[in-house]
Amino acid sequence: MIRKRWCALAVAALVTGNTWAQTPLPSQPPPTSSSVIVIPEKSGSVRLIQYGEKPPTIPGQPAPAEQPRLAEEQAPAEGGEGPLGPTPPENLGFLQTDAMKDARLNIFGWFDFGYTSASNGKGILPVETRENRFGNEFLFNQIAVVIERTLDPENLSFGFRIEPYGGADAALLNPLGSVEKHPDPRFGFDFRQLYLSAHLPILTDGGVDVKAGRMYTVIGYESAMAPYRPFYSNDYQWFYAQDGANTGIQTNWHVTPQLNWINGLTMGANTFFTERGESDVYYTQINYWLQEEKNTLLSFTLFTGDQAFISAGNWATVIEFRIQQNWSKYLTQIIQSDEGWEHNVPGLGDTQFQSLYNIFVDHLSCTWDLTNRIEWFGDSEGARTGFKTAYEEITVGADWHPAKWVQVRPEIRWDYANDARVWRHGQDHYDLTAAVDCLLKF
Repeated sequence: MIRKRWCALAVAALVTGNTWAQTPLPSQPPPTSSSVIVIPEKSGSVRLIQYGEKPPTIPGQPAPAEQPRLAEEQAPAEGGEGPLGPTPPENLGFLQTDAMKDARLNIFGWFDFGYTSASNGKGILPVETRENRFGNEFLFNQIAVVIERTLDPENLSFGFRIEPYGGADAALLNPLGSVEKHPDPRFGFDFRQLYLSAHLPILTDGGVDVKAGRMYTVIGYESAMAPYRPFYSNDYQWFYAQDGANTGIQTNWHVTPQLNWINGLTMGANTFFTERGESDVYYTQINYWLQEEKNTLLSFTLFTGDQAFISAGNWATVIEFRIQQNWSKYLTQIIQSDEGWEHNVPGLGDTQFQSLYNIFVDHLSCTWDLTNRIEWFGDSEGARTGFKTAYEEITVGADWHPAKWVQVRPEIRWDYANDARVWRHGQDHYDLTAAVDCLLKF
């Protein structure tokens, strides 16, 4: 009955435009004569483009995969020095013909693999890092193929996205109701996204975009998918405070060229057409650019409901505040904080956690980015990580992209926990990792 209910809702979303007219919700650009904001989900970071222009690169965060893209090359940076930042795989166009462009169809994908050396030794690391969670070991993280039909942001249009992927990350992120029920920890298979979409030219000039199915989450700047995050490893907030991907219905109302309002209902955190809790989860996100030039983004997100994130309790709520500042074409800063509450956790009662991080992404040249992340995550009651302690991490990395289809990302990461029992040896308060991954896009 649950699967039938969501299938029926998905069909309704695509057939009856006015059904959604009173429910402003998710992600796609508005068809205005000026600028448009594209809101990704994966990771929750924000992408903007100007209609009629080639898609720019937001430092450290290539265009998110779940959004419709213009399959064109990035615009050259000022001074004729070429594009800055890595090229998103959807913009390569290796598998896209002119006929496919006319039909708004695209096929693309990527491979991601890497090696991590850890001071805690060989084997799976107890808390962090993610996705490179095996110490002193080579890991094949992702092989992904995307088939999508994007939306026309100026007219009534319909689309879809099919995103199967395999590897160690598919095993790590295995959803409830997964295609593969018991994956090997080093290689699994699943669908990261599988949805239908529609653009409805209603309410405002920007219109409303609707999605129904399994899709990336809107919360968080960093993503689970390798091309859409600036580091090989990921942050504590991403793994312990966010829902990753979910199944549900989502709308994105492009209120103005500077304001997007997203709303949605999901079947719980990290699900594949299967209800995780006893009721649906509601979420909303407001993204507002302070200037027409889109230099400063203010973002607020709320998730609340039974299993809003994977929890041992019966109700969970998380709120997120994010500021994204493009200081120049060379430098972007992201400040993000997630605060969460869990109710009726067995043995603990009501619990909460707090977190904060800062990310800098600096384009040193057309082929080199320098990245830095500093994070604090407070789990004083141990409901999220299993240890009643606070964590700090500092990551320094680089992104070398000598060609559009390849990225190499070395990093050094230092994690510290007040409780020494967190790490394998039970004596040191820290874990030091040195890692590098290679991302091949097609």
